[in-house]
Parts: sequence; structure tokens; C-alpha cells
Amino acid sequence: MTSDHRRSNELNRRDFVRAAALGVAGVGLAGVSATPAVAARLGHDAQAAVEVVPHFVHVEVADVIESRHGDYGVVLLKDESKRYLPIWIGKFEAQSIRSGMRGLSSPRPMTYDFVRNVVEATGATAKRIQITQLRDMTYYAQLILETNGKQTTLDTRPSDATALAVRMRTPIYVSDALMAKASVSESEVDSLEPSHLA
Repeated sequence: MTSDHRRSNELNRRDFVRAAALGVAGVGLAGVSATPAVAARLGHDAQAAVEVVPHFVHVEVADVIESRHGDYGVVLLKDESKRYLPIWIGKFEAQSIRSGMRGLSSPRPMTYDFVRNVVEATGATAKRIQITQLRDMTYYAQLILETNGKQTTLDTRPSDATALAVRMRTPIYVSDALMAKASVSESEVDSLEPSHLA
């Protein structure tokens, strides 16, 4: 595959952020028209020990930005170099990540609380989340489970994996290549919030 062909199938990080933030048709990320970030910076207290994973960088959930009309959100993952990876997610997932970060609970277990309970009841451990690639405007991720010393890799959406990770204090990692391609700097975070769209 030639480099020109690869470029034709991949957006660089600025084009990706701009396309998603302005709600370009066919983006496949629910579009974006973001408003000021919702405070959700409680961090991963009591998080599982962080291991070194080759070709991946450890990140934490820095914020969850709510859209102007509240119909979707953007989760911001930050590494120690203060690079931010923005991932556009659905309204329900954004709310679930925020509630998990704040340690909120409901009288009856919600979806991600139920999944956490299932994992714990089977004796498995959620070792880590790996966000591996961006392809056709869609992020891909993996959940690594360990049971009796045996690891199993499950395909998952980053939004679902993140909502589970904040409940289980599971470390999140992003591939080095993806972070280099799709991340934005701290000064660029505000540009994820476009001017008013009719």
C-alpha cells in the first residue's frame, strides 16, 4: 500500500478534530457541537497499578465535554505529556463515564455497573483497556481480562471500555501511533468547542 493511498484513507489529527467538531456528514461519530467542559476531574483514585505496555502510553480521563444540546459528548484522555485524545461518544456513555468518575450509584445496577459485577463475580480481573487505532473515523479498543493467570482480549468500543474502567479503576492505554496522530495539545482543547451552529 502506498503512502498516498494510506493518506487518502486516514485523516490527520487536525482534520479529524475539525470534521468531528463541526459535525461533517458521514463522520460516523454522531457529530459535535460542544459547549464548555463538564467538570469531571476526580481522577483515578485507588486505580490499579500502572504497568509498562510496549508501544502504548498510559492515559487518564481528564474530562467529559457535553454537547450544546446534550445529545452526545467528547471524552478527553490525557497522557503525562499533556497530550489529549478526544473521542466522540454517545449521550448515555458520556453520562455513564461522568457518574463512574464521581462514584455515583443508583438503586438498581445500571449497564456498566452490571458488567462490573459480572466480571468480579466470575473472579476475573480487568487488567487494562487498550485503545488501538482509528479507522474509517471509528476508534477501536480492547479490554484485557485475566482469569486464573490466563489473559483474554475482548473487542470493545472505547466509550464502553472507559465507562467500565472508571468503575473498576482499570488503567487505560492508547497506542503510541494513535496518540501521535490524533491527539491535541492542551492549548487546542478549546478548539474542540466550535462556534455556535444553527
